[in-house]
Amino acid sequence: MDEATPIGDGSPFDEFELVVARAERLLEIGRAEEALAMLQADQRTATDAGALVTIAQCHHQLDRDDQAAEAAERSLAVDPERPGGWLMLALARMGQGRPVDAVPAANRGVELAPWFPPAHSVAARANADLGRFDPALHHAHKVLELDPDGPAGWIAVCRVEIAQQRWDEATMAANQALARDPENDEARVLLSVAQVNSPRTAGSCLLYT
Repeated sequence: MDEATPIGDGSPFDEFELVVARAERLLEIGRAEEALAMLQADQRTATDAGALVTIAQCHHQLDRDDQAAEAAERSLAVDPERPGGWLMLALARMGQGRPVDAVPAANRGVELAPWFPPAHSVAARANADLGRFDPALHHAHKVLELDPDGPAGWIAVCRVEIAQQRWDEATMAANQALARDPENDEARVLLSVAQVNSPRTAGSCLLYT
């Protein structure tokens, strides 16, 4: 969730950055429990805002959003200006079914990192969950502007269209995402949701091929 930082010259702090980087890699390949154990075993995690954001990501991936929210709040206690802490807090609040609390956290993440496409993706999703579709689409289109060649913007648009039950528009957006990344699992799932609910394709669960 945070932007990558360079590894330094072998100091104790740089060594811990390597630990965090390894944990992030494990998280990327779906091994959240291992990543979590690695970070929790190192006492330096408790005072490192980036490591605490990664712990929040681990808990969120494991559908443990109470723990994710707690880790995000601990990260922000260390560094209240860290965008990743606010964005993970927003995702955790959404997972807890608290969109009214997710939106201000997501908005703060955007304020701190307006150039960072994932910040706008989270804000789009949070606003859509609250039924605020105009700002949700604004943030989704901002992802498209910042990352026109990737699937994330179209995934964000698709989520907003699904929230409005605009199934044909959601199908189009999912197909645009898949045109950019044919193996994107999130886009495939969203396409299936849109197709199942669309009057044009009711009863069909066909995925993009």
